[in-house]
Amino acid sequence: MPVAVGPRGVQLAGPTRLRSAARVVAATVRCPAACRATVTATIGIAGRAKSLRVKAVGFSLGRAGTRSIRVRMPAAARRAIKAAIRRHRAVAVVWTLKVAPKAVRRPAKQRR
Repeated sequence: MPVAVGPRGVQLAGPTRLRSAARVVAATVRCPAACRATVTATIGIAGRAKSLRVKAVGFSLGRAGTRSIRVRMPAAARRAIKAAIRRHRAVAVVWTLKVAPKAVRRPAKQRR
């Protein structure tokens, strides 16, 4: 799986080609510090004018670490992927990652 390095050293690793019409596609995100992230996938099929959009997956990491995410494929996308693979067409995945630093919660001041 190719690894893309984004802002603040955040890494995203996931497949760039699909060879089966699975229900989910897995990717791995690594943050060097606590962060909130949203991952989306766009699927392009050779010979098709429009690309397929997949619902975004959002999550947060409380500290530096790695998180494995699963992006669910809608039924229409699975059918299109299956038909493309049957016709020996290339099916490409383009990953998009949006990252924001996780807000630090400070305890509220107590009044006496």
